[in-house]
Amino acid sequence: MSKSHLLKKVLISDVIDPCCAEILRDSGIEVDIKVGLSHEQLKEEIKKYDGLILRSATFVTADILEVAENMKVAAFAGTGTDNVDIKAASKHGIIVMNAPGANTVSTAEHTCAMICTLVRNIPKANMSMKAGKWETEALTGIALQGRTLAVIGLGAIGREVIKRMKAFQMNIIGYDPIVTKQQALKLGVTWYPLEEIWPRADIITLHLPAIPQTYGMINDSVFAQCRQGMYLVNAARGTIVREQSVLKALEKGICAGAALDVFQEEPTHNEELVNHPNVIATPHIGGNTTEAQTRVAANVANQFVNLNKCIKLSGNINVKALQDDLQAWHDLGHNLGHIAATYVGHLSGQTQVQVETCGDSAKGGARFLKYAVEKGLITVCQSSDKLQDAGVQVSTGHNETCSTLPCDMGGGMKVTVTQGDRSLSLCGTVRGSAPLLCAINGCAFTNGTTLQGNMLFYESTESNSFLPLSVLSSNGKSTVSAFASSATVGVRKWTVIYLNELMDNIEPIKSLVACLMQITVPPPPILKRPMSKV
Repeated sequence: MSKSHLLKKVLISDVIDPCCAEILRDSGIEVDIKVGLSHEQLKEEIKKYDGLILRSATFVTADILEVAENMKVAAFAGTGTDNVDIKAASKHGIIVMNAPGANTVSTAEHTCAMICTLVRNIPKANMSMKAGKWETEALTGIALQGRTLAVIGLGAIGREVIKRMKAFQMNIIGYDPIVTKQQALKLGVTWYPLEEIWPRADIITLHLPAIPQTYGMINDSVFAQCRQGMYLVNAARGTIVREQSVLKALEKGICAGAALDVFQEEPTHNEELVNHPNVIATPHIGGNTTEAQTRVAANVANQFVNLNKCIKLSGNINVKALQDDLQAWHDLGHNLGHIAATYVGHLSGQTQVQVETCGDSAKGGARFLKYAVEKGLITVCQSSDKLQDAGVQVSTGHNETCSTLPCDMGGGMKVTVTQGDRSLSLCGTVRGSAPLLCAINGCAFTNGTTLQGNMLFYESTESNSFLPLSVLSSNGKSTVSAFASSATVGVRKWTVIYLNELMDNIEPIKSLVACLMQITVPPPPILKRPMSKV
């Protein structure tokens, strides 16, 4: 297996379809499957892995991420990611992903099944028959036709539920904070604010994420506004519903019945709720169909493979910048690493490299970008083994802002290389699919300048920033195709000259400028012209 892989060793910590491990192994990634680890066991094991794939049984907390020094990606084999501390992951530069859409239809079907069985008392009728009884009047249900179904959350699963429940000729109303009335109308849904939803709904089904805004959302206050004899269905997240409030509403008759696939604590220990005669309870199996589990497992495995190949970053939760063009960001990190290595000329135990993400949209991608920078660094020593053997220290960090990024860019990265008393700081970003150099040592290039082709970099004062054409010519012809100059900081500035071809002799320039280097981006297999300090 190539040592250039971002992900070399992955841990699967929950029960996931075997195709997940098969796909990873086929791509050259080592996989360990360790199900049922305790918190402390996971905390110890996580140190060995570059990637983690989990489901709802594993909880990745801040203290686990604190010690996960090699972890670059944590992926949830499903839709939700609330059992991963995303804020802590982003702090440590770890990408968090999920497998959106893979189990959407299965969860929607489970929701519809729970609605039908709930209002027609099918579980009760089944148990009654098994007890040798023949009860008809006591098991009378309600018709769905003409009833009002409230869908709270009009995302992918909510929309699939709407499609199916329309077949029952229900009146469907709904709410979603990011869906307009006009958009809802196109779905065949009448949009209302929440305070107008509760008194209108015969059946309420929840399809919301577990976020601070939804925690305990269904509570005593909400039930007090509901119709007498309404029904509640929750196949989303258990933290949305206050379980004691459900019990109170059931006892008062406000809630005629509840169908719950998710709970505040899982596995749940709320026997009073589970055993209530008007509650249908299932153990978080909404997405658990054979087809869905295979799709989810394959989806998340292929995301890992694609990330290793820098193809795309689908399912990315916390790094907006990398979502659009993963290859461009990889190229940016690689090129900045290449420039940094060229500047120091050789790598040693004295070489320190800092890789920082800048801005909110790039937060969480530091370890991926570190990997890209390291690939650029090894263009000097030609192998990752030599990079490690040289004792080069590469660390990561994050800054919320970067003053040298163009104002229209929400995120970027900064690479700083230090060796002895020499230091070079490079700031860059991506616009479209183009890696841009935004600043060198704080000297900013307006709107950034492209990192591409044959490039000559040099530091100078304002007065000698323009080099004579005589030193930029080959066989009497100018080699210059374009140039870009940075702003002046103090008395220093940087200039980038784009060359039609590399210059055979840059010695005449050295007496005119402070620092000088000539490179090709992308770099050639062997770097021939390291930067010189004059």
